Amino acid sequence: MSFDDIWNEVTILKKSKKQLKKDKLGNKEAIKRSGITNEKVKLNNLDNSTETVKHKTIPLEWGKKISEARQQKKMRQKDLASRINEQVSIINHIECGKAQINHKVLTKIENVLGIRVRNKNKN
Repeated sequence: MSFDDIWNEVTILKKSKKQLKKDKLGNKEAIKRSGITNEKVKLNNLDNSTETVKHKTIPLEWGKKISEARQQKKMRQKDLASRINEQVSIINHIECGKAQINHKVLTKIENVLGIRVRNKNKN
């Protein structure tokens, strides 16, 4: 055999149908060999999911408590917002139950109004 003949030979490696089926079903070794990490698998699943995820918003009950306490102190939303250094729209969203839960803002509101909106004990 000459040197040129060696380069002309080609070997093709194929997986059997059984091995292909195993890889499709989630063979962990095949996934590791292919370089796919657990994070990539999770991200791929997240990309392929169809469910929608919403952020937790402030319950309407909390907004009503804040609104009632603010009105008892004869404060407008603008007054409360200026006291806690936030925008009026944030106070409005909190009272309507549209705002995302922000514990720092809620703590400021509770301190200014002298009320307790959140319960520490969950029953």
